[in-house]
Amino acid sequence: MKEATRVLVNWINKKSVKAVDVKLLKFDDAKPNYCFQNINLFLDNYENWSMHSGWLVSDLLGARGTAIIPHYWVVNADREHFDVSPPFEVVRPYSYVYREILKFADL
Repeated sequence: MKEATRVLVNWINKKSVKAVDVKLLKFDDAKPNYCFQNINLFLDNYENWSMHSGWLVSDLLGARGTAIIPHYWVVNADREHFDVSPPFEVVRPYSYVYREILKFADL
């Protein structure tokens, strides 16, 4: 886990923030840089999926720091995570991090 990810995790609440494995899922109607709209369009077309939100954490900025970008992806009924936003042809140089929603009884 990157140092910036650990800082983000500690800042939010280290018990509820997790890094997650997100696979790419090609969705032909998706557009680059429109993750929220892509997810809603995907959910309009496919049942038994849900929206998940979190952050992309990456060293894309090099010496200038670490990028932490809000992002949305989908989860299927088997709790597998998929990103339907392009580009699909490249290796994504970042981690997906999300905050697990705690139930009232867990607090």
